[in-house]
Amino acid sequence: MQSYLFQRFPGMTPVTGPPNLYTINGVGFTMYGHRDFDHASGTYVATHFLCFLFIPIFALGAYRVADANPGWYFLGKVPLSNLTRGWNCFVVLAMLVGGLSIWWSIHANRLETIAANTVADGDRLAADGKIGQAARKYQQVVMDKQVPLAAADALQKLTRLF
Repeated sequence: MQSYLFQRFPGMTPVTGPPNLYTINGVGFTMYGHRDFDHASGTYVATHFLCFLFIPIFALGAYRVADANPGWYFLGKVPLSNLTRGWNCFVVLAMLVGGLSIWWSIHANRLETIAANTVADGDRLAADGKIGQAARKYQQVVMDKQVPLAAADALQKLTRLF
């Protein structure tokens, strides 16, 4: 029977046991889906997912299974569908964009970054000949005193303006 299945489904590879199927309050690993049903063998492909609150997040693999009440008989591992691979790429990209967004938000809101940007604004205004506006930018950093190095730089530039 097993050799018949591997001949019928050439992309399928043998498995030594079922994948981890354990969830606590909807967080963990479970099977979803029912694709490529084969009437002759009564089997289909289900996808092994990492899920969070019962929502599938990331596909870990796909298996040709037969129903066993309750559960499944795992006959072999098959490639993920193109849609599922695309979903995995989307999830990885979303995590990357989210992580970079958090990093940028933290970086942009640091006192040192804000003070450096204010001094740079003052430099641009001074270069454009807007001395009064540049002096206000430098004064803002000097009076804030939360970033001593930027305050010293702004004070030096402020004195040069006069």
